[in-house]
Amino acid sequence: MTRPASIQVENSPLGAVPSVKRWAFLLCLLCVAPLILRSLPTHLQRGIAPILLEWTAVCAAAFVAMFTFVHAHLKREGSAAIIGIALVCAAAMDAVHTLAINGMVNAVVEHDKLAPFMGVVCRLFNGCILTAGLAVTLARKNRSSQQSLLLVTCIGGAFIAAAYLTTALCMRASRLPQMMFPDLLAKRPYDLLPVVPFVLVGVFLGPLYIRRTRAAFGASLSLAMIPGIAAQFYMVFGSAHIHDVCFVIAQGLKVVSYCVMLAGRFVEYAQSYREQDRLVKESLAAKVGLDRQAQAQADAIVHSAELLSQLEAANEALEMARVEATMAAKAKADFLANMSHEIRTPMTAILGFTDTLREEGDIRLAPKQRIEAIDTIHRNGHYLLAIINDILDAAKLDARKMTVERVLCSPHLIVKDVLELMKVRSDAKNLTLHAEFIDAVPESIRSDPTRMKQILVNLVGNAIKFTDEGGVRLIVRCVHDGSEPFMQFDILDTGHGMTEEQASRLFEPFAQADETTTRTHGGTGLGLTISKALASLLGGDVAIVDTKPGCGTRFRATIGTGSLEGVRMIEGASDALHESSSDRPDAKQLARREEEPPLNCRILLAEDGPDNQRLISFLLGKAGADVTIADNGQVAFERAMAALEAGTPYDVILMDMQMPVLDGYKSTMALREANYDGYIIALTAHAMTSDRAKCINSGCDDLATKPVDRQQLIEMIRQRVRRESSLTPSRP
Repeated sequence: MTRPASIQVENSPLGAVPSVKRWAFLLCLLCVAPLILRSLPTHLQRGIAPILLEWTAVCAAAFVAMFTFVHAHLKREGSAAIIGIALVCAAAMDAVHTLAINGMVNAVVEHDKLAPFMGVVCRLFNGCILTAGLAVTLARKNRSSQQSLLLVTCIGGAFIAAAYLTTALCMRASRLPQMMFPDLLAKRPYDLLPVVPFVLVGVFLGPLYIRRTRAAFGASLSLAMIPGIAAQFYMVFGSAHIHDVCFVIAQGLKVVSYCVMLAGRFVEYAQSYREQDRLVKESLAAKVGLDRQAQAQADAIVHSAELLSQLEAANEALEMARVEATMAAKAKADFLANMSHEIRTPMTAILGFTDTLREEGDIRLAPKQRIEAIDTIHRNGHYLLAIINDILDAAKLDARKMTVERVLCSPHLIVKDVLELMKVRSDAKNLTLHAEFIDAVPESIRSDPTRMKQILVNLVGNAIKFTDEGGVRLIVRCVHDGSEPFMQFDILDTGHGMTEEQASRLFEPFAQADETTTRTHGGTGLGLTISKALASLLGGDVAIVDTKPGCGTRFRATIGTGSLEGVRMIEGASDALHESSSDRPDAKQLARREEEPPLNCRILLAEDGPDNQRLISFLLGKAGADVTIADNGQVAFERAMAALEAGTPYDVILMDMQMPVLDGYKSTMALREANYDGYIIALTAHAMTSDRAKCINSGCDDLATKPVDRQQLIEMIRQRVRRESSLTPSRP
């Protein structure tokens, strides 16, 4: 059993109660100290002192009982009431014993025999009722107050009945046993019997009560047993007759025992008072704190209202900004669409007629200046087209409307295409241009070949643009670093190089490494920005690996390959880069196109631009088609319906989407509403992502952008005519 080192009232302003061990030591000294009283004068033994001590003990027990009842009433504790009843019975028994000793009660037996017997019975009864009271208190844990009151009443009645019965039996007994033996060592051996309950209370029940209640009175019960036990030992081994020195010492120690209990109750009252005072102060402090919190909450409410008004104002400002941003984005999209239309429309005529001039007749017989002029027009036309394409790509990326494909493509063929496209530029500047394949490279990957080619063309084109002597190398490898493999393209040049500050802003839109670059080399500064964004969409990135002024630059582009499971790996580049161009799919298709028969179909061309009318009708007529021209959408609708009603519908309608009177969208919708199911191809200079969906939603079957790709347009029409021919049954 763990012994409590000290008694401490939790949450009490009194703090820690003095150590139990220290008080036990002092009480032990107090119990030993009366040995010097054996030399007291005889008149003290036979005088008033024993009687005063006996009645003092009775009064002390009564006082302890009274204060215990008060505590039980104030705290509503049934356990305190049980202890109070036990102490009342003990005080009553002590009073009867005192009266018996002093011959103040009428009894059958002699007082000299009644007094010692009553002393043993009194002390034994005192210890037993204290033991029973503590045992019942410790046994009572979670019971209702009504049950506790009933139990206290029953125990109190039992104690009172037992005390009355014991007193009556002692008073009316004709014979009592011999209690005192002056010639023996233990002169009063029966006085050892009360020691048993005193030890039980002091050693076992008292510490349990201390841990249960955490009160000073519980400690005082345990400490009071020390002088009580000492008093019994003085009576057993020292007192040979009534009112001798040891009897007086025992009575004094009994008074000390009751006084210890009374002191414990007083300390508990002081602790309760201070605890209440502390609680009152804490309540006042809590009230002050609550008042402050209430004031703070009121201030917070006022502040919240202010913040709410500010937030509402900010939300209104944000909503206005959102509306303005939406309008600005729409204006930007409209501007880009109109700009694309206005630039691409004349570019169709410029590039188309330059191609016609270069292909019609023997161009070698023309004057040199004329050939150079045609090439200049053609080159600058494609340059302007590249600029508008870069601007549109940047707009798509900014609006997050750029989409990429995931199809099987050959990295070897893409690299070969890039080299063939860039060979003209490198040869013009007397630069070397070649590609190197490091280790094994997959025969095919799953990516977007058009966007991959665009990235590499931008990077290689920049390297050629900023290199005056030396050459450009394209190093290709497949890297298996991490969870998924990727293609790595390193573009090395021997050009001007850059500083760290120039390289840091290189990927910003419309930025150039040198502010004089635009004037010296041209360009919009969008190529690298677009390449980096496209690489990110393809699962990679574009970055500068190394650059120094005057030492060239090394760019690195990475592209995700997708799964390479089951894909053949090709060592080196000889199998791919040196294959015959006739073995490539596009070359085979070109050869087949040259052998294709004439179109032999009727086409309605709805186009308001005279130059484009002449160009497109010339190209289609040259391919074998019979072309009818409509100047606007209204005329196109009327001629298409007239041909349908006459039983000779057009095989294909080429519908320009931007026309006067009735534009291509409304004209197409009018035709579909009139149950026209012929093939309609939209011609538009708009190249934004949403334009194709708009054309398809209006009823068009396919779309061709301006400048018109002659071979692509003719192939689109040829496939349609071939499909219609296969569906039409042959005539007998």
